[in-house]
Amino acid sequence: TNVEGHATTQEQKLDKLGKEAAVALLRHLRIVGTDEELHAAWKDAGGHALTLSLLGRFIADAYDDRDIRHYREVKFEAADQEHQGRSAFKVMVAYERWLHSAGPERQRELAVLRLTGLFDRPMAKCCLQALRGEPSIPGLTDALVKLTEQQWNIAVKRLSEVELLSVSPDAIDAHPLIREYFAAQLKRDQPEAFRKAHSRLFDFLCENTPHRPDGMEGLAPLYEAVTHGCLAGRHQEACVKVYRDRILRGTGSGGFYSTKKLGAIGADLATVAAFFDEPWSQVSPNLTAAAPAWLLNAAAFRLRSLGRLT
Repeated sequence: TNVEGHATTQEQKLDKLGKEAAVALLRHLRIVGTDEELHAAWKDAGGHALTLSLLGRFIADAYDDRDIRHYREVKFEAADQEHQGRSAFKVMVAYERWLHSAGPERQRELAVLRLTGLFDRPMAKCCLQALRGEPSIPGLTDALVKLTEQQWNIAVKRLSEVELLSVSPDAIDAHPLIREYFAAQLKRDQPEAFRKAHSRLFDFLCENTPHRPDGMEGLAPLYEAVTHGCLAGRHQEACVKVYRDRILRGTGSGGFYSTKKLGAIGADLATVAAFFDEPWSQVSPNLTAAAPAWLLNAAAFRLRSLGRLT
């Protein structure tokens, strides 16, 4: 904004690509085909940017001729305007099947990708190390606990080269749609592995964070721990031992550290949401009888503070 408070830039959403931008992207990925064939792929994918990027990289990886006509094998449905990313999920299905059938090295990469479904934010490398440790989580980390550090780094580097992952010094991240795809798959097909993995992350973050850290940066691992604890079904423990005792530092006159001292209303509301099966009306049945009223009150206070009570 300028000094008068007026906007000086125009904001544009980039989840859809125009026809020529899509062609340029596919050409950049060295996909082979006529403009008409590339236009057909763009149209069938609904112009969805991530879908087209994944599609191009899938074809480049799986087919030696890099021919765009292979996109028909992915069997896109018409893009659903109300469910952005649906066609991207279909590319992920194809990519997953190819990785699974392309030998041990590619299967390792698939195992790494599946871990993205456990996170709603960049994956701290220390958390990934905890997941890779013994004992293995059956159906999820069997192929990872045996990897040498070199093999792990090769798998991560390969996924970053095809832009399925992005790597920074302390964390590894994936596009939210990729995380969402594997989260839904894990929860549906491997619920016990899903629960055990979140439980391990909960324990790791609780044990490796100071009991009552200072500031928002200090509290961040505890906020993350609450989410993992709830996804593991350990709502009561996450509520009392982590949220109430360590984040709020109690609910008496000297408590409510995160909200009264730091003013972290938004972060607190996001954490309170983890205790709800249906925000903001149904609290998880895994909590004791006294918790629902307290959590409903906490949610109402934070919603009101953010101007969202209605």
